Amino acid sequence: MKKMFTLMILGLFVISMLGAVSGYTVVAGKIYNKDYSYGITGANITVECYNGALLTGTNYTTSLNNGSYAVQFKETGDNKCAVGYDVIVTASKDHLLGVSDRTEVEEYPGVSINLAIVNVPMTPEFGFIFGMVTFLSSVGLFFIIRK
Repeated sequence: MKKMFTLMILGLFVISMLGAVSGYTVVAGKIYNKDYSYGITGANITVECYNGALLTGTNYTTSLNNGSYAVQFKETGDNKCAVGYDVIVTASKDHLLGVSDRTEVEEYPGVSINLAIVNVPMTPEFGFIFGMVTFLSSVGLFFIIRK
């Protein structure tokens, strides 16, 4: 009986340690509209992982019905992302674009994966016509004020 109990404890220990050395980093979050009132479905998402200024990995995905997304990196080898690295998430759909700030990958106690949670608000882009109107207006106001 004591031998069986010891084997069971040893087996649980080994199984729990397999998760601790899995070597994966998950980047997950949600893509929102600019005021965070609803998620954006079908946004094209690019997740880039950096070790300082060096790009170490890139993954692509599409947001789900509620705007959520998740990508997975390995901690070693090609296309890697580990604890202490930074991630930047870019999302685009139609005329909307959102880019996150750098977010550091952290190790969470009790969880066997490294994790970065990045939510990205998307705002409308200026089209060429609106960009030119804005530019010409600012130049015109500059000369009016300068008089």
